[in-house]
Amino acid sequence: MNKKVLASRLNNRVEIHREQIVEGNLGDKREYKLYKKVWADIIPLSVNSVTTSEDFEYIETKFKIIMRKTDITETDIIYYKGTKYEISHIIPFFNENTYIEVHCFIKKEFYGEF
Repeated sequence: MNKKVLASRLNNRVEIHREQIVEGNLGDKREYKLYKKVWADIIPLSVNSVTTSEDFEYIETKFKIIMRKTDITETDIIYYKGTKYEISHIIPFFNENTYIEVHCFIKKEFYGEF
């Protein structure tokens, strides 16, 4: 893939949040805080519906997010326009050594009939 074409597709400004230890009144606690913002291309891959009981169901939507190589880890969380994307795995973009593919999912839960 042409580098110019790929770079022009990175038109979504996403936030990478990283877990940090924050001092609180009752001791230290862990919180996710903004780590950095990067440009990315977000590509939907699939949607799965899973029923765990009569009253509970969740829908998991999987995405591939392409971005320039950065120090993102699988424990980080990505936010785009207020939506939280949890990272399942990160793989190098084999055609271009300067990019990575971050595979993520969104899980929406439903109770009762929807």
